[in-house]
Amino acid sequence: EKKLECDICVSMSGKTVTMLSERNPKHFTYDYTYWSVNAGEGSQNEIFEDIGNTMLSNAIDGFNCTLFAYGQTGSGKSYTMMGGQDEDDAGVIPRMIEGLFEEKDRLEKEPLQELEVRISYLEIYKEQVTDLFAALNSRHAKGESLKIMEHPKLGVYVKGLYLMPCETKKDVMGNLEYGLKMRTIASTNMNQNSSRSHAVFTIIVNRLEGER
Repeated sequence: EKKLECDICVSMSGKTVTMLSERNPKHFTYDYTYWSVNAGEGSQNEIFEDIGNTMLSNAIDGFNCTLFAYGQTGSGKSYTMMGGQDEDDAGVIPRMIEGLFEEKDRLEKEPLQELEVRISYLEIYKEQVTDLFAALNSRHAKGESLKIMEHPKLGVYVKGLYLMPCETKKDVMGNLEYGLKMRTIASTNMNQNSSRSHAVFTIIVNRLEGER
């Protein structure tokens, strides 16, 4: 876009984003807005402080939390979620995982306290649901289509989806990176390695108290 000398078609004032148009500009107001056109603005840390910390705290307290990223190819979804190569450039997910295990270490210093962490990673591609960890689970073949079910008490779940136990941040990040490599990708005009699917990465946290 810079090479083509394209014009910026949006503007931002506070929490309001305006789609610029010669005839009828459109205004949208959000809880949080980040102007990342200029270097140093809308940093990964700023996004995590606004969104990630609250989600992490709520998850530890037993509430379900969802972070949903959407947008066109090249808009920054993967970068915001996962970040770059440098630790200071880590995205929301790595920062939340780090915070989760810091909280796990803190809680487990108390007697009879334990934080159990399990993860799952699925892909939805061409209306088929597959487990990105299937190759690590002997019960299911790689690429096998899974069924979405509904439990009267637990709600919607994916039958047969592998829940992988993890003891450390390194365990979670290593398996997350493995799952990313298993995703379906293809080239587009804007991204040579664009994901061709939707994916759901889930962290399940159980806070256990008392003797076991």
